Amino acid sequence: MAQYTLDDDITDDNCLFGIASHAKPYQLVSEINSHVGMKLKHSGKGVFPKKVQEEPIPHPYYIWEDSENNIDYYLFVNNFHRNYLIPTLKHAHYLLLVNCDVYLLEKQIKDFKTCQKILSFFDLNQHQKHKQLIYQWTL
Repeated sequence: MAQYTLDDDITDDNCLFGIASHAKPYQLVSEINSHVGMKLKHSGKGVFPKKVQEEPIPHPYYIWEDSENNIDYYLFVNNFHRNYLIPTLKHAHYLLLVNCDVYLLEKQIKDFKTCQKILSFFDLNQHQKHKQLIYQWTL
């Protein structure tokens, strides 16, 4: 009997970027919104790190649903109160997940790289396992 599986690799339609910045989340979001032209807002929720803590602290995240272009943006705070959502990505203080192909973001990527509060903006698409985990946080 033949076995069939569905290829549901959702990470192909998502882009993951890392942002190195010493700015507080509200400062970075304000800079991104004004400089890149986005409308990120606090989600009102938080994501908990994977490791078990006595008093877990939810990491804030920000969202923008660009209905005009049908693109969703999620900005997660990776480094919050000296705890990391993904400890193997310590060089990324923030994680930006965008649900579109990277070629659609060329202008925005250039704008991100010129933000004063961003020290470094880099591609993390090679981290498929992390990309899958971060995508699950958005569901």
